[in-house]
Amino acid sequence: MIRSRKEYCKDGCRLPILLSTSLAQVEKAAKVNYQHLQNINNTARCDLLFKKLLHSICEVMNVDTVTVLLPAEKEQQLFVCATIGLEEEIREGIQIPLGCGFAGKIATSAKRIIVDDLSKIEVVSPILRNKGIRSIMGVPLQLKDQVCGVLHVGKFCPYQFTNDSVQQLQLIADCMGLAIEPLLKI
Repeated sequence: MIRSRKEYCKDGCRLPILLSTSLAQVEKAAKVNYQHLQNINNTARCDLLFKKLLHSICEVMNVDTVTVLLPAEKEQQLFVCATIGLEEEIREGIQIPLGCGFAGKIATSAKRIIVDDLSKIEVVSPILRNKGIRSIMGVPLQLKDQVCGVLHVGKFCPYQFTNDSVQQLQLIADCMGLAIEPLLKI
């Protein structure tokens, strides 16, 4: 079992320095601001903490969109906590029922999914198609052996994500889950 982000990422070669630094900043902000952030709604809280990290993920993984979804208050749906490239999902308050669509299936199955052609699968949010995402990859955000959300990345051009890229995204998600642990009610 992973005990801390530092232990998990200690070999230094697994995460690029840019991501490691961003994750450390998110973790520090989550710990320092936990009491203050409890009074801010979930979207504002996550947006504040994730923007720099999401930009780093876009750059390192060479993707056009990055989205973090977390359980909504009633926990039967996911809400878009933070995103780069799909900001309309936050403005429109998109919620994804667990088990439905791309992210909902990742959350309930706890399995990674790669989709080379988005037009071939069911999606709940019409914004994914309206923005022109062609290829998408997602992984579960896990903490304490349970799914606490979903992290997905997308490209506007047709693309074939590799097993290496999905493993890298899972590593990022695992570290992210540990970094935001103070903000999650698990």
